[in-house]
Amino acid sequence: MLRPSSLADADPDAPKNKEEVLARIREVRDSPGLKDYPLYSRSWKELCPTVVNEASRRIRVMQFNLLAEGLSQDPDIQAPFHDGRFDKKSVKSTWGGFDSIREPEIVLNFSTRKYRILEEILRHGPDIIALQEVDRYHDFFGPLLNHLGYDSRWSCKLDSPSLKFGYFSDGVSICWRKDRFDLIDDVTDNEVEFEGKQVNVNHVLITLKPKDWAGDPFVCVTTHLKAKATAENEQIRSKQITALLTKVTGFAKEHNAGERILLCGDFNCDPFDICKTEGGQRELDYKAICVPHIEDSFPNICSAYPLMHAAQNAGVEETDKWLWTTWKRRTESGEIKHSIDYIYYDKNNFKCTQILLPPDSESVLEHRLPCYKYPSDHISIVADFDFI
Repeated sequence: MLRPSSLADADPDAPKNKEEVLARIREVRDSPGLKDYPLYSRSWKELCPTVVNEASRRIRVMQFNLLAEGLSQDPDIQAPFHDGRFDKKSVKSTWGGFDSIREPEIVLNFSTRKYRILEEILRHGPDIIALQEVDRYHDFFGPLLNHLGYDSRWSCKLDSPSLKFGYFSDGVSICWRKDRFDLIDDVTDNEVEFEGKQVNVNHVLITLKPKDWAGDPFVCVTTHLKAKATAENEQIRSKQITALLTKVTGFAKEHNAGERILLCGDFNCDPFDICKTEGGQRELDYKAICVPHIEDSFPNICSAYPLMHAAQNAGVEETDKWLWTTWKRRTESGEIKHSIDYIYYDKNNFKCTQILLPPDSESVLEHRLPCYKYPSDHISIVADFDFI
């Protein structure tokens, strides 16, 4: 099948090496519309002292939903596939529904926003990056991250919602520093066979082996699960993650990785039961299934970021009791603040020593994310690990 994300022509003005990439990032950062809006300041929270002496046995992992170009574009710009060749029911873009943003032509302009995404990645210096909503992989993110020292794998989402707006398919990607890891094997796919049936779940699976010391191979996986907070979609997400974890377990066993697994993604669900208020009373809307299933499937698995579960959430409205990963405002759905991005790790093989905190809530601009000071509707989440 012809994949629309493979059709993007290389940008003749694209940077050709690391120095040019860094210069372009600085140029965008200092441009008239953005120079007064540096990226949000963020701080680190130490969880425990490091347990290894060698710096080579420490890795930094980033999880980041980039906000696809096709899901946030200017309605007055002609889409690459405006003729509907990939979706006969194509419709006009509406800034991705981010109608509360002031001057969206600046905030959501992809020609500059893509460099702010790179700035956000580089300023935290990750060794491994898990990405979602990557719809300009071949002509931008893949080659430019390669200039910056990363190799990567990408999986195209064949049923991407970007297609209906006439844009390139988005997908998920894992990137790793070429000077730190060797790639042993990879799988880029959209389906997983489970209980004799095919389950649709966009994912990338890779096995890496450290170059810096004689360490054992480990598995990294990223995925982007079904969107929207409904009971029906939570059932779909549960099925997706169940099928994917079965595949991950087999893949790790095949490569002698055991339970040395890093699982990252935008799971599109909170870790706790969802309640609604009717008649002044809080009632259960639907139970969390997806995240609890991950933790039930792997007894030693932990979230790098502290999670609030259903039992802890009874009657609690204040979302700052846990660490949010997306905060957006739309006329249609109102203001939404959630923790739906995750970095999971096996505690017998990794020790999480510190995490990058979200921006201070008081500093977030009134129209939330994306905004002048941040290029996506999701923040990047970042964790440091020691191999143990």
